[in-house]
Amino acid sequence: MGNEKQGQMIVYHLIDLLKQGYRLPAPDNCPKEIHKIMTECWSSDPKLRPTFKTLIHSVETVRD
Repeated sequence: MGNEKQGQMIVYHLIDLLKQGYRLPAPDNCPKEIHKIMTECWSSDPKLRPTFKTLIHSVETVRD
């Protein structure tokens, strides 16, 4: 039981961090364009997140 409570506390802490706007930094050697796509997907406002159609186009553009 103790591990379950500890796990719940970690999840609550993570939720608090996300609500405060904390996001992971770009991975090493991550292209700026990819990190931009990542941050757009993490928008707290779902209306500002890209659609899958937009994501496909964005990723294909970066790949080319």
